[in-house]
Amino acid sequence: TDTISIKSLTFYSDSIQSGNTSTSYLGDLYDPYFGKTTAEFVTQVRLGGTWAAATDTMYAVDSVKLYLKLLNVKGSGTLGNILTLSETDEKIYTTSTYYSSRTVPLTGFSVTNIYLPELKPDTVNDIVLDVPVAFGKRIFEDDTMLYYSSTDPRKPDFTDYFKGLYFQLFCPEDPVMLSLSLAPPSSYASYSNYFVIYGRDEVDEPITFFLILDAVNTNANHNLYHHE
Repeated sequence: TDTISIKSLTFYSDSIQSGNTSTSYLGDLYDPYFGKTTAEFVTQVRLGGTWAAATDTMYAVDSVKLYLKLLNVKGSGTLGNILTLSETDEKIYTTSTYYSSRTVPLTGFSVTNIYLPELKPDTVNDIVLDVPVAFGKRIFEDDTMLYYSSTDPRKPDFTDYFKGLYFQLFCPEDPVMLSLSLAPPSSYASYSNYFVIYGRDEVDEPITFFLILDAVNTNANHNLYHHE
């Protein structure tokens, strides 16, 4: 009888609890022994303020910016990495359990070709991205839903109208892994991850509207991991 002595084994689990973590990951990581791991995440988006649909009008969306504070960058950080944002078709909760291998239901709406700038490896990167105006137009399709219902939880509000976003990063050149925090800021800090929608009202006056990722009222979120 042959005897095999195994000093150590590393097991890969393709399904772990990954909801409401302190750090979200995005991109690819390659290891010559372990292979390639792709990280993505899903998060709710919180209104920066209630929109007064009865008196305010978003006549035109001029541009949309996405501000992100990347805590770290692993990889070369070269140009050419492309972000895609897809609208999810499932309401998620901070009290629910989510796993890293789950399939994300989508509405079919997405914006892509959001190119990241060249990034500095192994350090914090503050970046500003140009998001297609179609994203802002989608948010304002029904401006009567840009509010939260605190008095009657059965009444549909923004969490029912726009359930969340699925973040994916495509790295056609070198693998790069990004990390960011969607946790609320400290008492004396400002938001680090948010959208700004720039537009005009019916008399051509400028309007700005914010959507927050690292909101004080925590957005439900979860990470996804795919391994080859």
